[in-house]
Amino acid sequence: MSPDHLPLLLGLLKGEGFSRLPPSRPEHDFWEGFLQAASRNALIPLIRPKLESPEMEGRVPTAIMETMKEECAKLAARRMVLADELRHILAVFESGGIFCAPMRGLALSERLHGHGLRPMGDIDLMVRREDVRRLPPLFADMGYSEMDRRPGFARAYSYSLEFFKDRLGWTIVEPHWTIAYPPFSSRLDMEPVWRRCVRASVCGIRTWSLGAEDLALHLCLHAAHRGKDAPLLWFYELGRLLELEREAFDWNVFMFTVRGAGLEPVTAPALRKTKDWMDAPVPDSFLRSLENGAASRGGLSRLVAESPLDGSESLAAFFAIPGALPKLRYALSLLFPSPRFMKIEYGLTGPWQISLGYAKRLAYLASEAMKGVLALGRYAAKTSI
Repeated sequence: MSPDHLPLLLGLLKGEGFSRLPPSRPEHDFWEGFLQAASRNALIPLIRPKLESPEMEGRVPTAIMETMKEECAKLAARRMVLADELRHILAVFESGGIFCAPMRGLALSERLHGHGLRPMGDIDLMVRREDVRRLPPLFADMGYSEMDRRPGFARAYSYSLEFFKDRLGWTIVEPHWTIAYPPFSSRLDMEPVWRRCVRASVCGIRTWSLGAEDLALHLCLHAAHRGKDAPLLWFYELGRLLELEREAFDWNVFMFTVRGAGLEPVTAPALRKTKDWMDAPVPDSFLRSLENGAASRGGLSRLVAESPLDGSESLAAFFAIPGALPKLRYALSLLFPSPRFMKIEYGLTGPWQISLGYAKRLAYLASEAMKGVLALGRYAAKTSI
């Protein structure tokens, strides 16, 4: 993102209009770059209304506004499909006695923005771990297929299942049993999280909703999960949640949960960015305490949080798995997923294509793993962890 675009995006998000525009009238190339930055950061639905206000008339090229309008129309159509699917799923879960709390996506958009016009790729749900075994037949009845690297891999090593079907484009549903991500998935006690859930309505269906403290933590962890690819929208939404819940938000509960699971290294950076970029109401004392805790954490947690490596999460998950045999199963499943997975994930068809796909995958992952181990070693030596 160009340094010229970030101030304008932040200004629009915070209601500062065009006060952060360059002094001279921006050229068309500036607006093209601005549009690309807004799209990459999933912000078009939020900033378009502000660009259409009377005071902005004539200041943004017509072609840019038309592109934004078309993008919002596509998002609205996509929202209708996902909302219909989510309503059906929630109704099935409610009738079957399966506790479910929608995460992000439509639920977050309704909670924070009052509408569902938000870029979203899939439907994320939180379910109890003991209900996971009941999900495959339920989703099969709804026309979904399950995708897994190998049978049982996700249940053993991941944080969610994945179901998909082709209905007016691919619809993917991921039921999570934790609000954390590898290698921290098993560290977080989910029972207190469920106890803090409250009844809510999502897409017109009664269901459950994460408590503000747990949703804020999940948004921090989700941003860390995506690393440098986390869009600006996520930090804006974290800041908006903290602003909306300013009076009721219990920072002691948040800190107790973070410290109990050793999540300071992956939580502090997201909160720092949210405070600096969005002027979020994060108490200075809590943020300093969180950052001090992050600095004092050693080992893999800090390496994963601060290392710029792509794939460091999978590498960390490998080292976090207890026992040589489970580690071996994990590695083999990553290197050699099932032929069905290869067909679905990469669109491969014949045996030769699949065999070649395995060879390329092995070479690529082996190369990345070697670079990762060497880079983590250099990083560990540099930081004296």
